Amino acid sequence: MKKLVIGLLLLTMTALGGCVSAPSQMGAALFLSTTEPVNATNGTATKTGEACGYNVLGLVAGGDFSIEAAKKKGGITQVATVDKTVTNTLFVFAEVCTKVSGS
Repeated sequence: MKKLVIGLLLLTMTALGGCVSAPSQMGAALFLSTTEPVNATNGTATKTGEACGYNVLGLVAGGDFSIEAAKKKGGITQVATVDKTVTNTLFVFAEVCTKVSGS
């Protein structure tokens, strides 16, 4: 009986864990922390803005990590670069942030 309970618990954790993986060019890992390029132009960067979203256990997710949200937070009208930061911890908590630089 104990083996059955442990097996079901592991199966449930694996099933829920897939819902928390954050999109990354590196793939999935137990712990993931990357900064990835999205876009770059010839513009100059004097300001930066960042917007983030999160996911907890695949049950609760929220946040606005759009480029527009990051532009608004940084007071940016002309975008020079866009980068994405992805953090995933043990498939329990995931965070994706969009960082915009420009003027």
